[in-house]
Amino acid sequence: MHVQRLILLLRRPQAFNLQLCTGSMLQLFPCHLPLKAPAPHGLPLPLSTDGAHLAKCGTQAGRAGLLLACVVAMRSHSRPEQVPDARRQRMLRRPSHKLPTGRDGRNLQFLNQPAGLNRRRSNQASGARGRIKHCKSPNHLLNLVEQAATDNVMEASVIGAAMQKCGQSFWWDTLVALRAIQLQKGVRLSTVELSIVMTSLAFCLRRKGKMQVLPQRVPAVLAMAQDTWTEVDPPRGASGPNDFNCCLSSALKLARQMDCPSAKEWGMELWSCQGLSFLRDPLSHSTYVAFLEHYRHHDEVDAVLAKENVDAGKVELNCVTLGALLDVAASQTDLQRVEHFWNMFIRAGLKPNLICYNGYAKAYLLAGCPTRVVTALSEVLDDALEQCNCQTVTALAQSLLILCHSSLAAPHLQRLQGLLSTHSALIGRKASRHMARDWKRFQDVAANLSTQPTLSLHDVLIEWKAKNLSSMAGWPNFAAGENYLPHMEAMPSAARKEMGDKLSCASEL
Repeated sequence: MHVQRLILLLRRPQAFNLQLCTGSMLQLFPCHLPLKAPAPHGLPLPLSTDGAHLAKCGTQAGRAGLLLACVVAMRSHSRPEQVPDARRQRMLRRPSHKLPTGRDGRNLQFLNQPAGLNRRRSNQASGARGRIKHCKSPNHLLNLVEQAATDNVMEASVIGAAMQKCGQSFWWDTLVALRAIQLQKGVRLSTVELSIVMTSLAFCLRRKGKMQVLPQRVPAVLAMAQDTWTEVDPPRGASGPNDFNCCLSSALKLARQMDCPSAKEWGMELWSCQGLSFLRDPLSHSTYVAFLEHYRHHDEVDAVLAKENVDAGKVELNCVTLGALLDVAASQTDLQRVEHFWNMFIRAGLKPNLICYNGYAKAYLLAGCPTRVVTALSEVLDDALEQCNCQTVTALAQSLLILCHSSLAAPHLQRLQGLLSTHSALIGRKASRHMARDWKRFQDVAANLSTQPTLSLHDVLIEWKAKNLSSMAGWPNFAAGENYLPHMEAMPSAARKEMGDKLSCASEL
């Protein structure tokens, strides 16, 4: 009976309500087992609809047996807790594509990789992969890799798991050592592992907890990326082009983050390579236009997004593409390009999702226009309150705090207090340690503005981007209640940025 139910689950997942990404299967199967069911490839599955009829599954032991069967059947590359929450959210909000998505061919909201069965990933090495993902230090990781070689389970998936761990932990030296071990052992990487390498290199461009790229590390990262790319095989089989496009996208993202002429040249070479017989899909086109936008090839970006390419299916004007372009334009505080992309996609009939709104708000916050941020994010939160995330409410709280500091108007203060009260539970459940600390600071500053407004502008710039990257960080240190925002926001964007840059340079001297 339980085997039949399991087969039905795998064939018709829409008939069940299994919250695989959070492990809340225990709510449907109350069997008191301390288990969390992993989602395929570490990303949550958007499964829904009524599953109340599962309450008739029989005895508690039977329910536990079915739960264990599901856990084994859905074994995956990564567990939900091993994938950053922000990344899972981005993947879940991807538009749906009719592409091979993992082992069961279902049409998910993201392209799972590998798109087909990966025969180079053996069950014999599963123990080694699991131990690697839970290791706590670089030395422990290298010891586990050597142990895998001793146990004769050294394969590409083990190297991939180790390199993924290095990227997530920002272990640059260990990543270099792993590459040497891989070459020494003669382990050839598939496109899955190559994609992991590119992503890990992008992580290791920075120090843990920092956003700035380390310029001195860029040449070594570029050399390693170019050397690793030589192992890429031409796409084969039904899933080959899909896996290859994922790998290509990872490489283009890395070339964008390195932000140097050599990386730009390498990225252009990757895209223009004529020796590979594959069809670039909308996923890689989305990454490519963000790459071009980063290096300010505006005419080429607009050419790729032209209507004829959209009609031909080469590129899609979807939330993924818009979000990527907004993020690049926001980082360059180019409000003209932000509005250009926003209006282009809206005219094409796109309804932006929460991540698009976050990118839009980021651009205006960095440009010193918190009033526009409040307007945009208030609209989306009113329309879809259940979808709000920590990034959205944090950006809104920071912007409202600046409005309150400028005007000390009672309606603004009441609105800020209401936001902080309403979303404190969300921050407590899902926010990172740094975001929770910022939220507590928001509450303290809001209380100060309500009673004794003695803080200056720079004291209320709390969120990391507002404090370190925005033009407001270089503005004069206005006192509370000076009503400075209308004047500052009325200035041209370039003038606000120039003022901020000059004052920042003066303060450093």
